[in-house]
Amino acid sequence: MNLLAMHLAGAAAEEVFYGDRSTMASGSSQSDFAMATELAVEMVTKYGFGTSPYYIPGSVNASSPSELWQDRRLRAEVDGILQTEYARARTMLGSLQHTLVTFAAELAKHKRLQGDQLEKLWPGVTFSDQTVARKC
Repeated sequence: MNLLAMHLAGAAAEEVFYGDRSTMASGSSQSDFAMATELAVEMVTKYGFGTSPYYIPGSVNASSPSELWQDRRLRAEVDGILQTEYARARTMLGSLQHTLVTFAAELAKHKRLQGDQLEKLWPGVTFSDQTVARKC
């Protein structure tokens, strides 16, 4: 579930910070939304996360929207999972809005942040020694 929330977090962040989201997260077969949808389909059809056990691995081509939309039951289950994880991502990001704005400002200012710099911005959280860098 965390991986789903991660894929949906970019769009959720846009909604939290700007009040709406762009279409950038859903534009291609490699988009965050496409990857989240494929993962949710696999969760239902392969790993038993759905309410119906009749799905078997390979029964639906996860990358074929037409197959997903033809099966109303599968579509409803996938939609429920995606809606739940999108809401969870929005809630998490909303509760961290001030911290994330501060992080973004510092990252824009310095271009690169080390764990100790992040720890000063977010007391009580320990970061690894890895550097967080803004993609230019």
